[in-house]
Amino acid sequence: MLLGVCAVDDSSLRGGFPEAGALACRYLLGAVAALRNAHADIEVVVFTDGASSALFKDFPQVEVVPRRTFLLSQTYARNLHQAAKKARVDVLVAPASTMPCDKRADYARIALIFDLLPWRVKRRNNADAAEHSLPRRVLRACRLAQGIVCPSQAAQKLSASLLGVGMEKISVAPPGINPVFDAPQAPVVRPPYALLPINPYTLHGLPHLVEALKKRPEHFPPTLVVTGPAHPDEPSDWGRDIIRVESCPPNMTAALLQHAALFLYPAPWDMSAMPVLEAMRAGVPVIAPRSGAIPEIAGNAPFYCDSQNSASIIQTMRRFCEETPKERVERVAMGRGSSLEYVWERCAWKLVTAVRRVG
Repeated sequence: MLLGVCAVDDSSLRGGFPEAGALACRYLLGAVAALRNAHADIEVVVFTDGASSALFKDFPQVEVVPRRTFLLSQTYARNLHQAAKKARVDVLVAPASTMPCDKRADYARIALIFDLLPWRVKRRNNADAAEHSLPRRVLRACRLAQGIVCPSQAAQKLSASLLGVGMEKISVAPPGINPVFDAPQAPVVRPPYALLPINPYTLHGLPHLVEALKKRPEHFPPTLVVTGPAHPDEPSDWGRDIIRVESCPPNMTAALLQHAALFLYPAPWDMSAMPVLEAMRAGVPVIAPRSGAIPEIAGNAPFYCDSQNSASIIQTMRRFCEETPKERVERVAMGRGSSLEYVWERCAWKLVTAVRRVG
């Protein structure tokens, strides 16, 4: 069987955040690498663009470029369909926004819904509340697909509701963790510090976090390390000294996590919780909202807060500061233990099950 995996996403063509597709690509890489190692009867070809090709350097690749549709719109879907036909794939796994909608496709289709953030719309009277509106093309692509894959039950339930399909059509393939987060790493920043990643999910919680930092600086470590590409919506004044790390490969991320006093993750709509999993495996306390996939995947290990409320963040930081060393060790051990079940082999097995069902 020849499995085609698409690592390009139409959401990235709308001037989105560079990190928007990075987590999904890391998810796909972990899944297909484990799949290839465990299932010799399945060959994999990856459809990439310039941004994702280096990540999949160990796989056969076909480059896909976007095609202009009308006005200023672009899509990978049309060229992806032609590339999949030419490669003669048996099954195509692609992001829902990029999945071809051709009814006459001679390959089976599995739509990946890794993230619903691109389709989040603000409520008229409450900008912090989330509603979702799927474009008609995405709805059509998912309904034409023989299967759908999500990284969490939270994503599965929300997707089923938005698509109007049965839960049985949507497979859950939870992510794994890169082994580098287990291996001891030398420090790259002098402790103590808090670590904050900038990605599409944490951007929504930054104003409230910065407000908490300014109101109660004594509850936070003296230094804040901020990772990820710069974004125009970042605060100009963080209320304290920061160290900015824009390019952060996995080994550096692991080193920063392992020596951090805490991991700040104000991400209310993360449907994979991969950064939280990595932090727990690295042995750092996590502060995060009880929403998205985080409570499902992290259990009781994090300190939970309302990331859209600075008072809640301050109260949670107060609890963090009051925790005894013994309680801290137990919490970190709980997080590490919870993360052990999340391996790429299980993710690959779930994906293979979905592929064999339709292929």
